[in-house]
Amino acid sequence: MAVVPAPTAARSADSHLPDKHRDGLGLCLSGGGYRAALFHLGGLRRLNELGLLTRTTTISSVSGGSIIAAVLATHVNWDEAEPGEPLKEWDIVSAAVRSLCRRNIRLRPGLWELVTTVLSLPSQLPFARRLFHGLPSVPVLCDLGVRSFERAYKKHISEAELNALPAGPRFVFCATDMVFGVNWVFDSRPSAGGIGRVGDWQAGYVSPFPAWPVARAVACSACFPPVFSPRLIGLDPDAYQGGDYWGVFGRSDRDRLLRGIKLSDGGVYDNLALEPVWKDHQTVLCSDGGATFDPSLDVGFPKRISRFPSIVERGSRATRKRWLIANFDKEIMHGAYWSVGSASERYGIDNGGYSKTLASRYIAKIRTDLDTFSEPEIAILENHGYLLADAACRAHLQPQLPTPLPQPAPPHPTFLNAAAVTTLLAKSNKRKLLGRGWFGGLLR
Repeated sequence: MAVVPAPTAARSADSHLPDKHRDGLGLCLSGGGYRAALFHLGGLRRLNELGLLTRTTTISSVSGGSIIAAVLATHVNWDEAEPGEPLKEWDIVSAAVRSLCRRNIRLRPGLWELVTTVLSLPSQLPFARRLFHGLPSVPVLCDLGVRSFERAYKKHISEAELNALPAGPRFVFCATDMVFGVNWVFDSRPSAGGIGRVGDWQAGYVSPFPAWPVARAVACSACFPPVFSPRLIGLDPDAYQGGDYWGVFGRSDRDRLLRGIKLSDGGVYDNLALEPVWKDHQTVLCSDGGATFDPSLDVGFPKRISRFPSIVERGSRATRKRWLIANFDKEIMHGAYWSVGSASERYGIDNGGYSKTLASRYIAKIRTDLDTFSEPEIAILENHGYLLADAACRAHLQPQLPTPLPQPAPPHPTFLNAAAVTTLLAKSNKRKLLGRGWFGGLLR
C-alpha cells in the first residue's frame, strides 16, 4: 500500500515562493477552441522569431491552447533547439495546426454524447428502466465523447505517449478535477528527475506517467462543457502519492472519490493556464484567445441558466488577469499579456495590426468551436496573434529582445485589409449544429 505523506507537506510545497526564488520563463496558452489555437500559433511564431520560444522553461496550456502545445511537444526536436535561436521546425508546427483546424472533429464526439444522453435515461427516469434493460450501464458510456476526441487528436496530432515528452521545456496540460474542483495537471517535468506526473494537490500525484498518449491529455484539457462529458480517469487510489484530502469518513471515503475522478476542460478552473507558473517563474507570457464577454439583457430563465456560469467565469478570469498585471507593475515578475480582443495600438506600438474596433467586434467574436475554420479565419487569427505578441513584447520585454530586432512580418499579409476582414468574418460567430465540415467530420 502506498505511503501518503502528511497533508502539511503538500501545502508547504504549494506555498508562494519569495520573489528572490523566482526563475525561468513561463508561457501560458489559454482556452478557446480552434480560435485560441490559431491565435496562439500566430503569437508563438513571433516569439520564435524573437528567440523567446526556445528560452521558455515551461509551457502551460488549457483547452485550445493544449492543441498547439501538443504539436510543439511532439513535432519539435527540442534536444537540438538552441536557447535564443528560432526553431527549425516552425513550418512543420504551422502546417500541423492549420491542418487540424480545417477539420470538424466535434461531430462524432457530439453524436456519442447524444447516444450517452439517451442511454442515461434509466438512471434519470425510474419509469424508463425497463425500456433500456440490458443495455450497457451509464458509467461505461459516460465519456464516449471525450474518448472520441482522444482518437481524433491521436490521429491528427500525434500517437506519442506522455513519457515521450521532451525533458525541456516542461509541458503542463491542464484539466479540471470534477471531484475536488481544482487544477489537474499532466506535467512532463515536475522535478529535476523529469519523470512526469499526473494529478493535483488534493488527490495527490501519480508518477511516473501512466502509459497514456499525449492525445488523452489534450482531450481531457479540451472537452468543453456542458456539451461534452468529463473523462473518467480510473487510476488506482494506491497509486497516488501525497495529496491534502484524507477523507471525511476515513480511507474508504478517499478511495471512493479517487476512483471516481473525472476530468473536464481546463478552462473550467483556469482558462488562462496561469496556475502552474505564476508562483515561481520570473517571466510570464500569457496569450489569451478566450471568448470575450457580451452584454445581454436578462430575458428569462432559459438564458439565465447559461448566463450565470458565464459571469462567474468572467470574474475568475478578470481576477487572474488583474493579479498578473499588478505583479508586472510591482516588478514582482516580468512579462506580457495579450488577448484576442485587444489591439497593437493599446501597447503604443504601430506595427500595422488590426484596430481595436476590428478586434473586438469581429476577430474576438469568432466562434469557440472545434469545427472547420475557413482559410480567411485561419489567416486573420494568425496575423492577429502575431502582431499582438510583437506589440506586447516590444512594449514590456525590450531588454530581453535581440538586437537588432527582427522586423515583424505577419504570415498572411494579404488578409490585413480592414474592409476585407469585416466581410470575411461577417458570419464567423455562428456555429452550425452539424458543423461547416459535417460530412468530413463523419469520415475523419
